[in-house]
Amino acid sequence: MHIHSFIYSLAFFMATPLELGNSDLLGGIDSWVWMLYFVTILLILFAFYFYSHYRARKYKTSLQDNKLKNEQELNETKLKHAQLRGEFQADLLQRLRTPISMLIAPLKEVMSIPDLSAPAKLKLELAYRNAQILQDFFIRLQEAYQMEANQRYQIASYTATRIANGVIRSSYELLNASNIELHYDKDKRITTEIWVDKRRIHFVLQSILSNVLHIMEYNGDIWFDIFLNSNAEKEYCVFSIKGKSKTESDHEVTDKDSLRENFLGWDIIQEINRIHGSEMKIEQLTQDESYIELWIPMGKEHWTATENVDFINTDELTEDEFLPELSESMPEAPIVVETAEVLEDLETIPDSKLKLLIIEDNTDIRFYMKIIFSNLYQVFLAENGQEGVEVARRELPNLILTDVMMPVMDGFECLRVLKEDFRTCHIPVIILTALTSDEDIVKGTDLGADDYILKPFNPEVLRAKVKRLMRSRVELKQIYTKLLTSATPSSTHQDEDVADATNTKVEDPLIEKIVELVKANLQNPEFNVKSLADMLFMSQPTLYRKVKQITGFTIIELVRGVRLKEAAELLKTKQYGIQEVSEMVGYNDVPTFRKHFVSLYGTTPSTFAG
Repeated sequence: MHIHSFIYSLAFFMATPLELGNSDLLGGIDSWVWMLYFVTILLILFAFYFYSHYRARKYKTSLQDNKLKNEQELNETKLKHAQLRGEFQADLLQRLRTPISMLIAPLKEVMSIPDLSAPAKLKLELAYRNAQILQDFFIRLQEAYQMEANQRYQIASYTATRIANGVIRSSYELLNASNIELHYDKDKRITTEIWVDKRRIHFVLQSILSNVLHIMEYNGDIWFDIFLNSNAEKEYCVFSIKGKSKTESDHEVTDKDSLRENFLGWDIIQEINRIHGSEMKIEQLTQDESYIELWIPMGKEHWTATENVDFINTDELTEDEFLPELSESMPEAPIVVETAEVLEDLETIPDSKLKLLIIEDNTDIRFYMKIIFSNLYQVFLAENGQEGVEVARRELPNLILTDVMMPVMDGFECLRVLKEDFRTCHIPVIILTALTSDEDIVKGTDLGADDYILKPFNPEVLRAKVKRLMRSRVELKQIYTKLLTSATPSSTHQDEDVADATNTKVEDPLIEKIVELVKANLQNPEFNVKSLADMLFMSQPTLYRKVKQITGFTIIELVRGVRLKEAAELLKTKQYGIQEVSEMVGYNDVPTFRKHFVSLYGTTPSTFAG
């Protein structure tokens, strides 16, 4: 009613204010009223339509937003689960290295016992072979995981012979532990270079070799060969792996489905081949005989348009890398043969007085390493890096073996602290760890690690490297001790020692420079360690650390040794008195000079001068 009154009033005023007396006025008003009714109803309908459409669109948008939100939450959940799985896999892979080490290392130790009975030796060989198979599977799994984590390809040029040598070397222990006769011409040289991601191609070839060994049940002959071939006017380098089992069987696995089921790492291998433009050709695959070829294209033109590729410089390694002859009479790993020169007799060095610190959080490995070293050195143990630093500062060991992944303080931080402390910076450190990435190895090397051994480790290799570092540091200190005490009183029985000491030269340029500066400032009363560090353009802590690492002496001991050696040379001439010599080498206090001289030479200056 209110709307009707409003419209009627509006129509009345719109009809005409000038013709109020017109007889048609009421009729005009009715026409306007109905027209306005119609327009109003039409507007209401339009408004209702647009409002309904707006609500529908809003509802649809809300549904889409909810769906998108649900999908995002689902994707985030999947991503979180994938990250958790990845972290679990990484953690599992790291943890597996320790028990595998504790299988292989003790078995290899026990197998070397000469008085084993034949049945016991056969059982041990069986256990060792299966431990090597387990390790091989583990390595393939770890490499696959690491390659999945790093999608970029590191491309460089390598000779085919070098690639093949690396594969044989990596598979040496497994081949040697199995009843396998390897046929590989290590003197054959294919010098033509191929552009590949070395790590991934190694993975492909080692996976092919592992699968062939698995199919032939680790029993028979393996032929590994390299040759050049062409196909469709394109040159290829071909790696061929052929296996012939000594156990006959009629079971064939040549169809594709069986191949996928029986070939470990098939999908990863196919993806690596796709990126490289290479092809794996299955010529034959049965339990009796298997023949697989890997065709890799020559040149690098096919890489130009490929994404996720970095061209790098070939790492520095010689082409004539060591390759062992495989035979049942050679139980050692290749690296053991490489380090055989350091296993020579060290009877002149009292090993029993040398100290070895082992920092390892795993109880079994810590206990096992104590067993293999306790009969050689004084062994000290620590369960984490912080405890290891405390023991190192207290005992000053001759060498430190440390794990990386440990609670409280990890191995990298422990290494950093040890190398920055002038009391311990000279101690050689070997990192023993399950971390295998290049980044971890580079990090350890940059922090000052002297060597890097991966788990599972060969106990003989570990012993050889520890002994080599022990010997090198002891000999280094002997050399510098001899250098600083070479001016001894002349006597018949000392002539040879004097001659040998005189021929001892400083070979390190830093030490040579320090000796030169000390001699040039013997009578400079303001000359001290700080001024020496300033002359060498380095900080005092850095100077302390470098001198300790090179010589085994502190910088104060080195400077004092140079002064006292000059004093001994002057005393030998018998041209100067003790007071004069003392002042000439920078001592203003004769009692202090006499005390230091006796400490170094074991006799007083007056007796020395004779």
